[in-house]
Amino acid sequence: MASERWRLPAGSTPLLVLGALAVVSSLWAAIAKARFDGARADVIRRETDMPRLRQEAERILTLRAELGPEATAAEAAPGGAQPSAAALVPFLERAEKDARIPKEAGLRIYPRTPKPVVSRPGLFEQETSVEFNQVSVRALVQFLAAAERQFRALEVREITMNPLPNSQAWSVQVLLVLPVSGPPSAPLSATP
Repeated sequence: MASERWRLPAGSTPLLVLGALAVVSSLWAAIAKARFDGARADVIRRETDMPRLRQEAERILTLRAELGPEATAAEAAPGGAQPSAAALVPFLERAEKDARIPKEAGLRIYPRTPKPVVSRPGLFEQETSVEFNQVSVRALVQFLAAAERQFRALEVREITMNPLPNSQAWSVQVLLVLPVSGPPSAPLSATP
């Protein structure tokens, strides 16, 4: 009797393989359905949020248009709205003082006419070129940090630095970009 073993009935092996395959397929289908249901719920949630987000974006664009290009820095800064191009110049001059850059550095500010942002209709960018005749790297970093503290949306797009001979100072050109509510009615002049 010890020699008796339990054996599958003849012809049941293909049935057992099909049963195992059915169990694995059922588990895979259940996992796929759970993922699909989760993704579907996320799409539905996002779809219901879209009208609200569009209304908020339209409200923001309307508020920016109401501020207009003549908004002063005092009006724009506390509420979080973006300042006009004219407001940027005094703040950059203040950033120069905050960074304790000497007058010999020769700060020059050249605001450009705002241009529309292609990817965001209704928004404009104010490019401003800032130049120093001679400034240390440390003072430049302090100036940029002071400017960024005043305008969080300020973007440093380009920095060109040329070493001055026999000196630790640099001749620097910085291109700053700031989002603004619209183009000014008249071009701004450079500051000496």
